[in-house]
Amino acid sequence: MQNSSSDDIIIRKVFNDLESYYGYFVWWPSDDAYQIMLGAILVQNTNWNNARRR
Repeated sequence: MQNSSSDDIIIRKVFNDLESYYGYFVWWPSDDAYQIMLGAILVQNTNWNNARRR
């Protein structure tokens, strides 16, 4: 089993590799911490099949 530090390095490398290939990605349409927090809570119970029908 790898230690936490080693896992962190691997995760960071994967993230950097993906960002290098695909470019910078804005994952949330707001920089406001309150909107990000509230949105993250609200989407936990989202049925994505219903959202897709829109």
